Amino acid sequence: MRFLCLHGRGTNAEIFKEQTARIREAIGQDNEFVFINGKTPADAVPGIGSVTASQVCERLGFVPLDAEPSVYQAFFLDLRHFIQSQGPFDGLIGFSEGASIAATMMVEDARRPFAKFKCAIFFCALKTVDPDSLQSDTGLPRFLDYTMDGVLVQIPTAHIWSSCDDVALNTSQEVAAIFDESSKETLVHSLGHDIPGSRSDEALPEAIRVIERTIEKGKCLG
Repeated sequence: MRFLCLHGRGTNAEIFKEQTARIREAIGQDNEFVFINGKTPADAVPGIGSVTASQVCERLGFVPLDAEPSVYQAFFLDLRHFIQSQGPFDGLIGFSEGASIAATMMVEDARRPFAKFKCAIFFCALKTVDPDSLQSDTGLPRFLDYTMDGVLVQIPTAHIWSSCDDVALNTSQEVAAIFDESSKETLVHSLGHDIPGSRSDEALPEAIRVIERTIEKGKCLG
């Protein structure tokens, strides 16, 4: 399986590699992971566990917080073109802002197939933009909401978040709700806005099992 990996806001591809190193080591024998950087400078999301304020690194995001509608539209169009030109990708892996973007692309693929993703893995997902809203007359991004939108994606997914996350506790649950109940795996840990295995062994075995089950389900899609 080949995965496109999208980092969290205020980090970068190299940091995401470090955050997921132990998980990828456990699941990576038959899998390939492609990491890309956002292009806009961005502060780290408050509370992010494995990136400290003292760490010297290039801090990037995918979409500016105060972005105009045209910026959202251009970003998602560019990402779609990247996926099509550099693919195929069997799935997406995202953390925080990257998970939010991955979920948007999953919804887009479910409505207007362009990549035929087989699975996705989300860590501490933030609010997810409805791709249809970017094509409306105003182009103003609207966030997806299960109470309004229902279940939108049927393929296997893993949703991993923290009960101690002040940033993404509610949004992670909201994102998980738009994915089919029978096809998704969930894991709730107590690490805060972080990824199991990035700093400790806590919840790492459970995360690996959840992700492995999701990948195996995805393989069954052919």
